[in-house]
This record gives sequence, structure tokens and C-alpha cells, in this order.
Amino acid sequence: SSGINAEYGREVGDGATVQSILAAPNSWRGRSEQIAVLQNKLHTIRTEENGPSSRMEKQRQRDIKLLENNRKQQLQECKKEVEQLKGELVTSKRNYDAVKARNS
Repeated sequence: SSGINAEYGREVGDGATVQSILAAPNSWRGRSEQIAVLQNKLHTIRTEENGPSSRMEKQRQRDIKLLENNRKQQLQECKKEVEQLKGELVTSKRNYDAVKARNS
């Protein structure tokens, strides 16, 4: 009897009773059936996640492309600023040399 109860407990779970299962037989699923359903869900999620056309992968690629474009734009702006500062430096050197020549 205890062996049967232990097996019953493993199959239906500790909280389920025979009366509750018999009262709603279509709503109850055995442990093995629940495991199979969950394994199928897990397989589906992993397949979607690992597929080359997955939404997550596409989003990552879009994010990376956006970051790449932002970095290129920042680089161009920095190059323009460097060129502008070089021009200002040349002008400042000329002015310094002119003031130095006048004061000599």
C-alpha cells in the first residue's frame, strides 16, 4: 500500500488527491505529460533563440550597426575639430610671431 501511495505521489504530485483528479479528469495532466510539454516549449525557445533569423539576433545586429554608425559620425566630427584646431594653432603662431617681431 505504501509503495502504491509513493508511486501515486510521484506521478500526480503531493497536493493532488484522487477525488480532485476524478472530479476534473480532462484538466489533469500526469507528470510525464507535463515534462514532455515543457521539453517541447524549451526546445522551441532554444531553436528560436539560436536560429540565424531569430528576433534577438536581428535586434543585436541592428544595435551593433547603430553603434557603428554613431562611432563613425563621432570620428568624423572629431577629425573636423582637429583640423579646425590645427588651423587655429597656425593662426595663433602667426600672430605670436608678428607680436614678437614688433616687440624686438
